[in-house]
Amino acid sequence: MRYILELGPGHIIQAAQEHLDDRIVTIDRRQLGWTSVLADAGMEFPFKDQIFAHVFSSHLFEHLSFAQAEQCARSSYRVLKPFGTIRLYMPNLEYWVRCYQGEGMTSHVAENIYGRQKHPWDYHLSGWDKKNLVELVESVGFSGVAIIPGRSSDELCVMAVRL
Repeated sequence: MRYILELGPGHIIQAAQEHLDDRIVTIDRRQLGWTSVLADAGMEFPFKDQIFAHVFSSHLFEHLSFAQAEQCARSSYRVLKPFGTIRLYMPNLEYWVRCYQGEGMTSHVAENIYGRQKHPWDYHLSGWDKKNLVELVESVGFSGVAIIPGRSSDELCVMAVRL
């Protein structure tokens, strides 16, 4: 059995849909029914080095400042075993800027640029495009960094490996 770390799953554990035979550990700053570890993903993770086979995050990084996102990526690298992988999904800021330029500031565009703002952690503190996302992941040591298709055209996804 492999151990998978999901960062900030909120109300839906996305990794469970893809890793049915693995043990999923979740870290979130809110205590939800499935939160394994109550902690802030923008701080140093409370785990030993090199214990996870995969780190997964869906729509967390935009809720972190750029400094917190760097710490999160650095912690992800530290807790991954050699040849462990990371996959991160987030709104594609380039896409939403194009929508804004075409549609104006509709509620849908505003939600994706600024967050839904329904609770204190539902604000977007950073925006990501292909260039700054790749730079972030490479800057903390990941290799084989690739932008792959997201689950929809408005989403970015990066995959990388710890060698």
